Amino acid sequence: ELRAIYDRTGMDGVNTVLTIRERAASAPKGARVSEAIDFEEYFTAGAGGLLSAGMDDDTVSPEDPDNDSCPRSVEQAKHNATMHHDGATRYYALWWISRFRVGQAESVLVDVLVDPVANNFPVKEHHRANALIRRAALALGNVAAAPAEQNEEIAKYRDPRTTRVLAERCRSEDYFVRYRCVEALARIAMRNKGPEKVDPLVFEVLKELLQKGIDKKEREEKAASGYQHQEGMFDLDGLDPEVAEKLKKVFAARRQNEFRSKRTTMTPNLGVGLSPDDQPLEWILKAVGALRMEDCKEQVEKFLDFGIPLIKYAAHKAMYQLTNDTSYLNPIVSALMYGNEHHYSQRVLIRDLGDVGYAEAAEAIVNCGMVENSFKILALRQILAQRGYDPLKDDKLSPVYKFIDGLL
Repeated sequence: ELRAIYDRTGMDGVNTVLTIRERAASAPKGARVSEAIDFEEYFTAGAGGLLSAGMDDDTVSPEDPDNDSCPRSVEQAKHNATMHHDGATRYYALWWISRFRVGQAESVLVDVLVDPVANNFPVKEHHRANALIRRAALALGNVAAAPAEQNEEIAKYRDPRTTRVLAERCRSEDYFVRYRCVEALARIAMRNKGPEKVDPLVFEVLKELLQKGIDKKEREEKAASGYQHQEGMFDLDGLDPEVAEKLKKVFAARRQNEFRSKRTTMTPNLGVGLSPDDQPLEWILKAVGALRMEDCKEQVEKFLDFGIPLIKYAAHKAMYQLTNDTSYLNPIVSALMYGNEHHYSQRVLIRDLGDVGYAEAAEAIVNCGMVENSFKILALRQILAQRGYDPLKDDKLSPVYKFIDGLL
């Protein structure tokens, strides 16, 4: 019996059976002992969820409502993501698809974006809709095939609706839905390496969001800072022009420091004071750059001196992608020096330099003291990937290989 259970469920199943037997054996004399139950009944009572879930694809029944949350196959994950009656199980299936890069599930993820509460999803669970959309969008950013993908093994799972549905969701009232959808579009655009076969609505929506970001930036620049009372005490027009200019610089620096200190989080219920007109500017700029939207140069330039570091550097990266002018990457390389930026920002920046294949930054990446070597190796490997790996054809790659050897 134990051997049969082991063959079907592994040691987890065996341990469950042994636990049942030990509890029965240790029951005190005279205690009321219920009728003995077998392993199948124990599972049905909700104790383990091991046996009927199965371990092999051909033993899994996606229609079994008693399966536990952990998918045992791609088909079960796809079923749970759209058909399960429990919102948490749907959410976990979406995480599983993203975590294990299940490209076969691209159409399922798009279906979730289109209607996250389809297939008799309980009304009491409808508050989970935006959470499911965010998770599906994040998964699409990881697994969706690029619209111009040439590899047939990858392209055969491509869903032509992907970029359009993501673009439609970018108009959501929920900031975090917009964030995840724009992020997904940017990641897909990076893999696509250009605008080929991307739905036209994507370009339209990105321009809308970028303009909204510019409008808010201009409003905030005109507004007084948190030191409004102190600023109001000065009659700048009546002061000596040199003094007035110095005061204006002080006030501008205060506003910039306040802006720089603003932090956002991808956990919606933490309450970080986001306003309805906030936009995920970092990923908007990265998407604009990856899609080579050259008609947006003027708008992107307005963010080159933005107060939030990652948005500012995303603008520099986008301008490089739109112009091929390496001078736009110099501020990013300088930001890798010790103490110039927070180490979290530096992790992002070395990845950005890897994304554009900037081999000249390899030494600065290696010498970035606040970033772990694992991040550096990934960034250097991305440089190699972007430039074709061959040091015989590209003499800038030989130092990159040596840097990787040194880090290893």
